[in-house]
This record gives sequence, C-alpha cells and structure tokens, in this order.
Amino acid sequence: MSMAKSIELRYSIVILLFLVGASLQQ
Repeated sequence: MSMAKSIELRYSIVILLFLVGASLQQ
C-alpha cells in the first residue's frame, strides 16, 4: 500500500510539473 501511494504521489508531481511547464510555454 505504502509503495503504491508513493508511486501515485510521484505521478501526480510529474503531471503537475508538466502542466506548469506547458502553461509557462504559453
């Protein structure tokens, strides 16, 4: 469970970074 949660957190962080990068490019 803990490992799955950490993976979800990493995915959410990557998605947030991707969204921020896209918004900055605009």
